[in-house]
This record gives sequence, structure tokens and C-alpha cells, in this order.
Amino acid sequence: MLSFVLISMARPAAESFQEFNPQTETWVLSDLKSKQEIQIDCYKKYGFYTDDSILRMSDFWKLWTRRLFPHLSLVNDDFIESLVRSYVDLYKEKLNLEDNVAQTLTGLIRLAAPIMLNEGSRAFMHEWSQQNPDKRWIYWYKIAQSCLRYIVEEKKVASAKWLPSLLLNADIQKIIWPKKLKIELGAQVSAVEMSLLKEMAKLNDIEIHVPQPKWKNHYFYLLKNYDTFLNFGPQRKIQSKPQDQGKKIFLKATTQLAEVKFVISQVRNWIEAGHQPHEIAIISPNIEEYWPLIEDYGRIEGLPFNKDRVAPLGSLSLIQSLLSHMQSLTADVSFESLQQRLFQGTQQWPLKFEKFKSLFAQLYDVDDLKRDSTIENLFYRKLDLSQNLSRVEFISLVTKIWLELPQENHQSLLFETIVKDFLSQSIETHLKMNEWHSFFKQRLSSKETKIAEADANGIHLVSLPSAQLLETPFKIYIGLVDELLKSKSSPLIPLQDIEELKKSADLDFVYPEESQLEFDLRWFSELPAKETYFCAAEFSFQSDPLNACLFFLENHKDHLFVEETTTRLDQLQVKARMDLIDGAPEATYSTKRLQMDYQQAPITVATGRQLEFSVSDLENYAKCPFIWLAQKGFSLREDPELAIDLHPMQKGTIVHAVLEHVMKDLNAVSEQSLEPFLDAKRKELDLYRNSDIYWSVQKKKLIELAFRFKKFEQSIQRPTASRSEVPFEIYFDTELKEFTVSPSTNGLKIKGRIDRIDQYGEQFIIYDYKGSTDGRSNFGDWVDESEFQLLLYMIALRFSLKPGQSVAGALYYSYKTFQRDKGYVVSDLGQTVLNLSNKKGCVAKDDELISIEQSMTELLNDLISHFKFGNFSTTPKDENKNCKACDWNTLCRAQHLN
Repeated sequence: MLSFVLISMARPAAESFQEFNPQTETWVLSDLKSKQEIQIDCYKKYGFYTDDSILRMSDFWKLWTRRLFPHLSLVNDDFIESLVRSYVDLYKEKLNLEDNVAQTLTGLIRLAAPIMLNEGSRAFMHEWSQQNPDKRWIYWYKIAQSCLRYIVEEKKVASAKWLPSLLLNADIQKIIWPKKLKIELGAQVSAVEMSLLKEMAKLNDIEIHVPQPKWKNHYFYLLKNYDTFLNFGPQRKIQSKPQDQGKKIFLKATTQLAEVKFVISQVRNWIEAGHQPHEIAIISPNIEEYWPLIEDYGRIEGLPFNKDRVAPLGSLSLIQSLLSHMQSLTADVSFESLQQRLFQGTQQWPLKFEKFKSLFAQLYDVDDLKRDSTIENLFYRKLDLSQNLSRVEFISLVTKIWLELPQENHQSLLFETIVKDFLSQSIETHLKMNEWHSFFKQRLSSKETKIAEADANGIHLVSLPSAQLLETPFKIYIGLVDELLKSKSSPLIPLQDIEELKKSADLDFVYPEESQLEFDLRWFSELPAKETYFCAAEFSFQSDPLNACLFFLENHKDHLFVEETTTRLDQLQVKARMDLIDGAPEATYSTKRLQMDYQQAPITVATGRQLEFSVSDLENYAKCPFIWLAQKGFSLREDPELAIDLHPMQKGTIVHAVLEHVMKDLNAVSEQSLEPFLDAKRKELDLYRNSDIYWSVQKKKLIELAFRFKKFEQSIQRPTASRSEVPFEIYFDTELKEFTVSPSTNGLKIKGRIDRIDQYGEQFIIYDYKGSTDGRSNFGDWVDESEFQLLLYMIALRFSLKPGQSVAGALYYSYKTFQRDKGYVVSDLGQTVLNLSNKKGCVAKDDELISIEQSMTELLNDLISHFKFGNFSTTPKDENKNCKACDWNTLCRAQHLN
């Protein structure tokens, strides 16, 4: 017999429990929290409860599925997704599918599985699709339906969400329950479940509690699942007693963080007023999003919470080691997994980290592990990733890797937990290694381990559906925004089509415009309480804008905002900052460092070393002393990373070698001579280790560059002589304030290498090869821009010349565009040799260089004095130019970068 109880408003737990007899009735509810509360009340009243007295609706369906479909295995959605990918691999050629359609098919199955599994709904959808051939999603719907048959019929697997549809196709006469079924699900009932309960009522006594609030028109489709069946049985109304709902206050908060602070402040006020923590409840559509901050702020306040502290298994260091070891065996091998596998738990590293990073920071394929034989032997087990593994084979592999982890970290109970969970949520089948690994990783992220027990007398923190039977006089609802209350609208099936299908056939699609959670919010807000606060934030923790839900907007008529409150944590932070500013006693070295950083104290280091600089060292120190300290003082230079394209430093080295090779004999340059030269340079510079395909592309580019360079050089006026890669050493005496070729105890040594020197009669031009001359300066700006390179080259060359010879130019030479018009050149040589106009910024008179050298001399004196003093402060010469693109701006912690 089927009967209905119409309830106009939510009832307190005590009132509902008075009508419940566990000896003759089974109370079926929607969520676990409510089930546990009733079990406790049942034990208090009768001294016992039986397993069949209080059930979740999902548990009831699972029980009968195991009885009627014993061959069917119930798994979670993560494994369903793995089977969908297996289906795509199996049928992608026959159905012309791409690998990336698995996500689309999974989404459609989650959305429409109850319809696909129901014979009547399938027939209607077939007819509707023929009448609407222009609907593009129908094509994917049919493939998803075929995929679902593969999962259920071939793999014998189902998700718990599909069970009512499967049971509706079974022999329902076998479903006989010895007690009266009292169904109370609120708005969380589907059309398929109602159809199933109607058929079951022919042989069972079933009473369904139907919410009939005065605002039911807000949720037409949610409550239509009840309304369609009300005429199939007698109805009675429950006249609820008037309930004192106490004071209701609706408050807007600027951010979710402001919500948390308000919650902590209000809870503290209630407790200080003499109320007990267990009389207070904090409720949210997604309490887990708020819980970490609430716990942190509450711990400082000394607040107890009736909620376990848990952590995902995947967050444990031992599990992360296991996953990184496994990932190195899959096609998804990454630098991070290799790094953790290689450097965790041992001090005997096969190679230095800097070298390891340069080789493997950029990985594109498993074969890239061959760049180093040690790494290849450690990680590359030569598993055939194209072949499928059984579940037993995968678990055997997991066990083997677990045993290879550091012995002191072994935790047999933890391993037993993860294996049991894995086996319970999967079936014995064959999948690719990547699929097993992906599913295993998802399970470890979903499974939680308890870190600390809940305080039974503490403040309740519950999700919104679990607040049904929570009898507390003081409540705070937070997170009342559409983003948390409403399910995200699926783009797979247009909303217009969902609405049409629900109207015409009441198909069991979820209508995204009506939220079950928002229904629960309205429904539970009518429960008795002394004080209830409702909060919605304008911005999320990530500063994304949020939209308050309709229920909140309807009631937030006074437009009240959360008052700015100060928690204990805020007070401690303010005190710590004031102590820092006021120069409180330094308790630790870290406090001292923070104080130095906050006040931007200069960094002074006793050098005690010979003053020897390269040209780039001088430029770096002049632009920002900290750059020199990082590179030379701390030796923090990193090796170039091996990637598809060359690192700029590597590219510069090999391009210079190519240009030097071409300049030795322009006429002799050929592809036959270049190839062996480049292959030898590749080996010498250790480029593209075991990556021949990448090298072949780069070699082709270098050969093309060589021929373009040769063609350009043959088209211009040839020098009488030319030299490449010319080394030099000069000295600067700080007492004499002049450059010399002899060492000086009062100065510094400057060394370098000039890319190219061309001679035209008694005049010389210096060239420095660059990929681009953009950002390079002409001679007039060299000192101001700390661009010393060409000027020092000219000074160094001048010491080696014979009387009558002169340095007539120093120019940047772009080997991409072959431009030579940045730098310095005297007017006559610039016009006759380089065809430059006198209007070019690089063309100068002879005496213009004298004042520039004088400025350079003064600057060097100043730099050397700062260097000897040990000044390496994070004070750049020009913040706008030097800091944004600086490689060290995340290390220096300069205040101007905050």
C-alpha cells in the first residue's frame, strides 16, 4: 500500500521521532548524519536499534541490487571514468573517436544514466531524437548509451546512482520488506525512485513524507517528482505545532574570509554569554571549504569542534613517494616525480641536483629518460605501456614499489587501507598502466585518514543536507551563494532541451535552475531556534565575485553587512608586527632576518678576495650589487635546461662557434664541412643528449644561418685582416685612476674575449655578435646604462696596437638581421665601410670618446670602493628596467618588489 504524508514545514527531530517505532517501521532518510542522530535517539528511548530500523535510501537500493543482481559490482565514479576511457580505446577506430572524447562521454553518462537504463525513457528518447535530428548532442548521447551498455552488460559494473533505474527493470515482486517503510527524503527524490516505490507498494507498506511548503512554486521540477504520484495513494496532512524560529539575521560579508572571522566572533560571543559549544551549529553547502580556516582561527580562540580533522591519503609524504615512483613508470613521467623518486630518502645521489635539473626539467616523452644512463636504469623499467595490465598485476607492481620505499617509513596498516579501498572500488579487468595509475591516484586523493578525533561536546560543523535533524538553538549558515548551492549547468545538453524533456515526459534529468541545496536551506530555516544567522559573501577566498542565492536576496531587506571583527589571531598578528617595528628583543635568527628585510637593511659581506671581474660581472654589479652576490658570491648559477629549443646561453655559444668557423674561410664553407663540425660541437657542449630528432632540427637552422651569414659577408667590403675570439686582460689602478696592462695591488683585473676584430688599413673595428641589437645602446649612453662591454673592448685593444693604429669602432653585430649600426664608429670609417649616415647615433667624432672614458673611470672608482666595503644591497640602479626581468627578483626580497 502506498500512502502520503503532506508536511507543510520542516519538523524538529523530537517531533518526528515520537511517531517512529523501530520494531515495526524502517525509517529511510537521505543522508548519513541524520541516520546516526536517529540511531542515538532510538538507543536512548528503546535501549537498542536494529540495522534495518534506520537506513539511507542509497543503502536500501544497494541491499536489493546485491540480492537481485549478484553478478553486478558497485564502484565509484572514478572507476567508471576509467572504463569509459577503456571503451574509447577499444572502439575509437570503429566509431572514429578521438582520445579526448572520454570526458564528454563520462559527463553524459553521469547526467543521463538513469534515462539510458530505463526502458520507457530509452524508447521516448529514441522517438524524440528522430523528431529532432538537428540536435548535435544526440550523436554523443547515443555513443554514451552504447558505452553505458558496455560498462553494465560487458563489465558488469554500476554506479550507486544508477541503481533505482536498474531495479525498475528487475522483478520488483521479489522486493518484499518485513516492516513498514517510512520514506523521508525532502527534495532529494528522483522520478525513477518514485516510480520504483510505487511498484514496490503493491506488496509493501510504504509511507512517503512529501514536503508541501507555502513556497513550493519556487521548486516546480523538484517537487513534481512527488506531485505526479500523489493520486496513487491516500493522503494525510500533519498539522505541525507553531514553532518559535527566534531571531533571524541576514548579513552580507565582503569576502569568505570575513565570513569566517564573523563566525568565530559570534561563536565566541555566544560562549561568553554562557551557552555551551554543543548548542551551536555552523552549516554550509560546502563546509569543507571553510573548515581549514575555521579550525585555524578557532584553535587560537580555544574553541572545541565536533568534527574530525582529516587529511587526504594523497597528502601524506609516504603516499606521495609511492605515487612519484609509480608515475616514473607511466607515460606521464614528469620532472617532479623523478625529482621526488631520486632525492627522497637517501643521501647517495647518482648525480648532482643542478645537473639532474638541466637534463630533465623539460620532459616530453618517456624516451627522454635516456639522456642519462643512471636515470634510465633507475626509472625506465621498459614496461610496455601499450599493453593492458590486470588488477592483480597492477597491485603486484604497487606492492613491489612500496617495498622499495625507505624501510623506516613502512606502515603496513596504511598500505592495507589503500589496497582494500582500491579493491573495493574496482573490478578485476584489464586496463592500461596509465588508467590504473590515474584511478589509483584519484582514490588516494578521495580517501581520507583521521588526524584528530572530534570533540563530542564541541561546536557542530555540518554540510547543509546533514542539518535536517540537528537540534541546536544557535545556528550560523554561511556560503549562501549560487556558486555553492547550485550544481554547475552542463553544457553537454542545452538547458532548453532539458526543460522540454522534463515537461513532455518527466525524464530524470537534473534541472540546474532548481537547487536541492537551496530547497534544504529554505526548509531547514523553518526549524525552531533562538538565534540564526544567514551569511553570503561578495568575493571568494580566491577573490572571484560571488552571487548571493535567491533565498538570501529575498530576506536581506535591511542590507546589513558583517561588522569588522577582530579575532585572537588578528590580535596576535598585529602584536607581532608592532614588536618587529619597535625593535623588540630578537628571539630567533629568523626574527632578525625579517627585521632586516622589513627595514631594508643593507647587505654587507666581507669580500676578502682578489678583485677580478669579467665584463658582465662589472655590468651586473653596476646595475644591482645583489646580482653579483648571487652569481659569484653564492655561486647560484644554474646549468641550462635540456629542452626542444636551446637555452640562450647554449645558443650563443654554438652560434659564435659557427660564425667563427665561417669567418676562417668564407669560400670553403659547405654543408659537407658544416655537418661534422656541428656534430663535434654538439658532443663538446653536451647538447641534446640522446635527443637526435631535436638536434637535427636545430642543426638545420644553424646551417641555414651559416649560409646567410656567408652570403652577407661576401656582399660587403672585406677587411684587410680579421680575427675571432680574441682574449684580453687589463687592469684598473684606483690610485692612478687609469687602465694598465700590468697587475696592480690597488685595483682590479678585468678579463674577457672579443668576438671579432676587423682591420681596415691602420684602423680597427670591434664586433660583438648578438641575436638582436634591441635594447642595446649607442656610445653616448654606455655609462648611464651600465653597458661597459664595447668600451672596455676598445680600451683593451688599444693597449695591444702599434703606434699609428687606432680603434675606429666598436659595434654590435646582429647575426639575425645583419645590422651593424649600434655602438661607436668614427665618421669616415662609418661612411666608407659601413655606409652609415652621420645622423646615426653610433657615428661620432674622435674626441667624444674621451669624456666617456673619463666617466667610466670615475664610475669604476666608485664601484670598486663599494665592492671593497662589501656592499651588496638589493638597491638596483633602475627598478623599472632591472627588476621585472631579473632572474633573481624572487630571491632578493627587496622591499620595492613587494
